[in-house]
Amino acid sequence: MKTAVISDIHSNIEALTAVFSDLEETGIERVICLGDIVGYGADPDDCLNLIKEKCDIVVAGNHDHAMRDFEEYSLLNSYAAEAIDWTRSKISEEWKSYLESLPLIFEENGIVYVHASPHKPELWSYIVSREDALYEFRYFKGSAAFIGHSHRTGIFCHDGDTFDVEVILNENKRYIINVGSVGQPRDGNSNAAYAVYDDTMKSVNINRVAYDVESAAEKIIDAGLPGFLSSRLTAGI
Repeated sequence: MKTAVISDIHSNIEALTAVFSDLEETGIERVICLGDIVGYGADPDDCLNLIKEKCDIVVAGNHDHAMRDFEEYSLLNSYAAEAIDWTRSKISEEWKSYLESLPLIFEENGIVYVHASPHKPELWSYIVSREDALYEFRYFKGSAAFIGHSHRTGIFCHDGDTFDVEVILNENKRYIINVGSVGQPRDGNSNAAYAVYDDTMKSVNINRVAYDVESAAEKIIDAGLPGFLSSRLTAGI
């Protein structure tokens, strides 16, 4: 089975629709979303509708929980908090309840799917380096974990090896795979990112998809959201 794993959509419908169009051409059999559907961008309703329609499994991100949870909200930077305030004013109570109801983690056949980290996912820890990953391997037993949160792609192995965009999973090794961000990449590449896991071939590939960045950025300005959230899209930072 081929599973697409997406994360960090952040209310960017242009990026999300481009990714789903790409998935239609790659023989994907199911889609797992690792959260942060909302925040930052200007189209939360459209993104929520598409995620609920197209995704088989959805877990929560910190921005999703911040819609209701003041403690989570208080941890956000000023740009993120302003975007959450704006989003709260735009989406329905039903969507807020939906976001609040999402689980923090999903596990299947030795594979963990979580927004931030397998160990204490409610802490929203970042895994951005090999050292971060090596620490995290001590606290989960699965053969692999798919994560998002940092908006940066990367594949880490428990033996210290790292991979950029693809790997064949060795049954004697363990992996942490950051699938990057659909709606706000921060690795210097503005193209939307997502991963494909083929459990038959035991392969993981991270794909990039071009989308109409300018339209998404312009919508942020038109919505009255911080200009930085617009400019960072085109820069991929």
